[in-house]
Amino acid sequence: MTDLRALKRALGDKALVVAERLLPQGRLESREWCAGSVAGEPGKSLKVAVKGAKAGVWTDFATGQGGDLIDLWRAVKGQDLPVALDDIRGWLGLERPRFDKPAKSYRRPPKPKGAAPASAVLAYLTGTRMLSAGTIRRYRVGEDGRTIVLPSFLPDGILAACKYLGVDRDPAGKKIIRVEPGCEPVL
Repeated sequence: MTDLRALKRALGDKALVVAERLLPQGRLESREWCAGSVAGEPGKSLKVAVKGAKAGVWTDFATGQGGDLIDLWRAVKGQDLPVALDDIRGWLGLERPRFDKPAKSYRRPPKPKGAAPASAVLAYLTGTRMLSAGTIRRYRVGEDGRTIVLPSFLPDGILAACKYLGVDRDPAGKKIIRVEPGCEPVL
């Protein structure tokens, strides 16, 4: 795997070879490879440092363009960055980095306590929320005291998450909600 810094470092270590490859009609003058422009014609307005601390830095003094060897590669070949990076890796014999996101693991909540909604919870669900008794049964909504229990199931029927909503509100009038931590976010 290679990251951008490693790719720049690998190109910088081969600055002269890269400059010769990209600008074959240029020529070496002291510590710089000189060419006419990114089109590669002979000249002296485009200079690529190929030795020393600045190896890999280039500037076209006629246009003001410049940058590192990745920028030069893109300008000469007319490539956008992802294509240029793949092209450079291929030329250097490096593999493309993999950014595999590890699979997230979730915990299964314990089976919720409680029973079918009755009293204040049932009144809230059917009155304020206007849910039918059939909907409440179908989604297995339950109650635990004055708290609504809202389980979430995977398609195969496994309990994936559980949310709890209090019928009462806090002193500021906000809902009192909690969820089982570390559970899969499903509806």
